[in-house]
Amino acid sequence: MIEVDWKKRWPHFTQEELFSPDQLFLIKTKGVFPYSFRSLDKLHKFREFVEAPLIINNSGHKRRGARSMGEVYEINRETRGKLRGWEYSFHLWCAFDVSSTKLSSLELYHKALDFGQWGGIGLYDTFVHLDDRDSLSGSVTLWDLRATK
Repeated sequence: MIEVDWKKRWPHFTQEELFSPDQLFLIKTKGVFPYSFRSLDKLHKFREFVEAPLIINNSGHKRRGARSMGEVYEINRETRGKLRGWEYSFHLWCAFDVSSTKLSSLELYHKALDFGQWGGIGLYDTFVHLDDRDSLSGSVTLWDLRATK
């Protein structure tokens, strides 16, 4: 098993603010790390790039960046009324919904574009979705789902 010095590798974030209860259970009881190291490294670098604190998953669901299949299913059922598409959520391994007390969601969105390392960037009213998807075309997937534009 790979040993990770969490505080040294990702000092800006605690496991509790990044992972859901289901994911924390896997880490603490099974020794299974349920998320992409590359994505966490990128989030850490992005935090240093923006030079501002980041709040993980401020979308109102009180669920963290990493989510179990059950949690993603429930979010989609509650918020979208759909039962399809949830099984492909990037929150299962490489996505974060972030906000900041120092930057607006629009400012954070532009910082994410300037950072140039995310595969998907989505702008919402109160947060920005960042994910580490790989694109066959090499282009970044962008969207704007703010209620007021």
